[in-house]
Amino acid sequence: MTKKALLTGSTGGLGHEMALLLAADGYDLILLNRNKGKASAQQAMLQSKFPKQRFDSVQANLMDIDDIRQASHDIALRRKEMIWQKDSTLGRVWRFCQLSIKERLTH
Repeated sequence: MTKKALLTGSTGGLGHEMALLLAADGYDLILLNRNKGKASAQQAMLQSKFPKQRFDSVQANLMDIDDIRQASHDIALRRKEMIWQKDSTLGRVWRFCQLSIKERLTH
């Protein structure tokens, strides 16, 4: 079974280093970032360094609920199983979005 991970904020700092470490360890990655240009450049760099692995890029602003919904949908279509690395913000926010208004107010 192929190892898979989703990283948020992977175009800089610790997220970038984590992407390199996971890729070197054989992980296929979904890279969730705001900046499409930086994400595309990172995806191309990783693909050239690790040609046998799969690297997908998803653009989303985690402060925008519509972006989160779209990203979750895109990711679900691309992958059926994954591990969450760096943080689980997307998962927590997505679960919150599934609550009714009443449930959100009491959550």
